Amino acid sequence: MKVIHDDTLPGIEHVKDPKLTPHFLHEVVTQYLKENSPITPKIEGRSVATDEPKTLLTQLKGTTYEFR
Repeated sequence: MKVIHDDTLPGIEHVKDPKLTPHFLHEVVTQYLKENSPITPKIEGRSVATDEPKTLLTQLKGTTYEFR
């Protein structure tokens, strides 16, 4: 059985001062990208996905924004 702690979000451990809000991260990011697209992301290496390639920029499918 997996135990969920108060400092863990899906895929992110040891979160400082997490808050429960009525917003979903994907909705917030989608809205931001809708208002600010196109964006020019760069991989800075501040976070690492251990189960995906280093070139991964998003796992959010079905959106219309573009990365340049």
